[in-house]
Amino acid sequence: MEQIIFGRESAALPKKLLAELPQQVAEIHPETMPKREPLYFPVGISKDLPSWQKVQEGEAQAAKPMEMYSYLFWLNNQGREVQLVVCDEIQTSNYQNLYGLPAEEARTQAKKIGQTEADSYQQIIDTFGLSNIKIVDYKNFQEQCGQDKVERYRALCERLAKNPTWAKAFLSMAQESVGEQASKEEKEKYLPYAMEELSWILARDGTKVSHLNEARYDTLAAVIKNIENHAAEQGKKIEDLDDTEFDQVLVGVMQAVNDFINKFKAREDKGSARFQYLERAGQHLKAIRRPKTKPPQGFNKKLIRFNFIAPNIGSQSFGWRSAGQKKTESVLKFKEPYSTYFYESGAEMFLNSDQVVAVPTGKISGKVMTLEEKKQLQYAREVDVPLLAHYFKAIEQAPPAYFKEVGKDKEELMQECQKCQTLTDLHRFMQRYIVEPSTTTKTKPTPDKLEKAA
Repeated sequence: MEQIIFGRESAALPKKLLAELPQQVAEIHPETMPKREPLYFPVGISKDLPSWQKVQEGEAQAAKPMEMYSYLFWLNNQGREVQLVVCDEIQTSNYQNLYGLPAEEARTQAKKIGQTEADSYQQIIDTFGLSNIKIVDYKNFQEQCGQDKVERYRALCERLAKNPTWAKAFLSMAQESVGEQASKEEKEKYLPYAMEELSWILARDGTKVSHLNEARYDTLAAVIKNIENHAAEQGKKIEDLDDTEFDQVLVGVMQAVNDFINKFKAREDKGSARFQYLERAGQHLKAIRRPKTKPPQGFNKKLIRFNFIAPNIGSQSFGWRSAGQKKTESVLKFKEPYSTYFYESGAEMFLNSDQVVAVPTGKISGKVMTLEEKKQLQYAREVDVPLLAHYFKAIEQAPPAYFKEVGKDKEELMQECQKCQTLTDLHRFMQRYIVEPSTTTKTKPTPDKLEKAA
């Protein structure tokens, strides 16, 4: 049947893949990371306001990719409190630019969506007893940052963005939203969103859990913050540095941050999510034009900080791209774990999603089944297995109500998981024991719509 629907059969899983899962779970411990508090993970909301309005009117459904569970389980397994920051109101400027809304209406719409997202995250947290995770709304997070500090950093960033040394690096922050081929003017139109995020990263100055597409913010923040720290060591504010001093410190910081990135990159497997994040951070560092000068005398590289960490868990989209001469090739590509998928039926969800979508009924494997066996198994290794390892670690602390609902204890769940023989089996297991118990009744798609895709 799968071959008829997808053109391929679900990839058979190597026995070794799941046989090693208990050992992988046993090896999960809190990772070495910057100790600076707070530890926080910002999650965005979709800029597709019309689709969200359909959801609010009951005409469509919204769902997250399975990878969101990976990140939540990973966060909880770090053994320290972490803030899950729902960044809703940051979309205000995008809603104004895209849909012509007045600022207050755009902000109200964003807050409404943010509350819906927060409720969904809280349901997952409660289901699995992820007690280390605390949801923080955007307004509260801004207050923690200190509005005066945010505004000071915004003014600093706006000044730097006009400087030829920094201009390219600042524009690169906008490219994920408007496309790499967008004109300079188009990127500048959407830069306020990026400026806002960069400002509160600098103001909060904690340890940020990040991912590949956030490297463009993190790299700039690390450089600016380290310049500021060096100035503070000299009893100055960053704004007090004259042009010569600033350029000298910038060169020293760029060299030191580059050394830091390369040092930690060398410790990672080349295909890992963390390696790719560090690689991207190094690329963004090169977008800052290095002044032709030397670091100031006595510049101390040991004071350099890089308070960002990307989990070594996959978050992949899948699809096809042109390979020349009328050929195509399948690809796996990073995509945010908090992406949002909108659909009015199971068939639409199946056709439009390029990630495995966390819905409680219907076929969630989706178009990953169109990929050749090699790519399907790559997806299983890089995305599914890390998710399952952190799931089994997290449920060591799950409330009794969870095990009662699924009708199995941890050992029985592991045994059933290890019985999975294909990629489809693995995703059915996730759907049954991870998605279904943590999806509230009001957000579940109606069975009659999803049955059409089954």
